Amino acid sequence: MSTLEIHWPRHRAPTQQMWSWSSPNSHLTVTLLHDQPLRGSRRVWLANMSVRGWSDTSEVVVKFARGREELAMLEAEAALYDNELRYLQGSFVPVCHGLFKGSGGMQGGLVLDYRPGRDWEKCPPHYYEQFSIATRRLQDAGVTHGDLFSKGHFRMTSNGPCIVHFSRATQHDCHPYCEELQAFTSACTSLGPRHHHPSYDHPPMYEQYAMF
Repeated sequence: MSTLEIHWPRHRAPTQQMWSWSSPNSHLTVTLLHDQPLRGSRRVWLANMSVRGWSDTSEVVVKFARGREELAMLEAEAALYDNELRYLQGSFVPVCHGLFKGSGGMQGGLVLDYRPGRDWEKCPPHYYEQFSIATRRLQDAGVTHGDLFSKGHFRMTSNGPCIVHFSRATQHDCHPYCEELQAFTSACTSLGPRHHHPSYDHPPMYEQYAMF
């Protein structure tokens, strides 16, 4: 069993405990960094995470769910990370640290590595091939994202392209062609010749607050 200790901003709520019976035996502590969720979301918070026994901390996001319907969606997303997306974690999708549930079982939190970056449409055309490779890896894993073109869901980070926000994702078997991949390839083709962008170094601060 793993535990998650959540430190909320002082004026919002006291320390909260959640548990996971499917994650490896670990004890995580997350301290929420701001007084409100990330921009564009209601239940996604930026936090610092520490693991008991380790001195290092890392930035993560915590996706909270409350109620039967929201929790079911979060459980489905966590299942994708545990199965189809397992071998893409750390490269084309964030590392997932587990789904934790609170007392009563009607609230939960999914902990993911924070991967800020620049939206794919704002990147120079020479990055489009990397984005296409990431989409093909997602197809090979048997996953249709379902909302890939929304702002912030497909981004270039300092470690390469990253796909986030799998709450609408589904399993698929559409070989040899995938509609989502074809649509993205067409978008890259149409945008590439008409757009000129400065070289990409680091994501600007205003783009770091996006959906997960």
